[in-house]
Amino acid sequence: MPTYAFTTASELTSRQRAKLVESVTNIHHVEATAPRYFVQVVFYKVEPGSIFIGGDAASHGHVWVRADIRSGRTKD
Repeated sequence: MPTYAFTTASELTSRQRAKLVESVTNIHHVEATAPRYFVQVVFYKVEPGSIFIGGDAASHGHVWVRADIRSGRTKD
């Protein structure tokens, strides 16, 4: 199952989370032609100063997105 993980040092509201879930699910469904119920979304909150880009701390509002999806598809 495709898993999308969002990591941030700032708090996301439930509305922001819902919008992200809806968007990612819709995009994956269309682009991968996979059923919507396959898509998993997880949110993680980390301490400020825990996300770095190019050796520098990311801004407080930075949202890190990781997508774990397999390539290809079985005939089933």
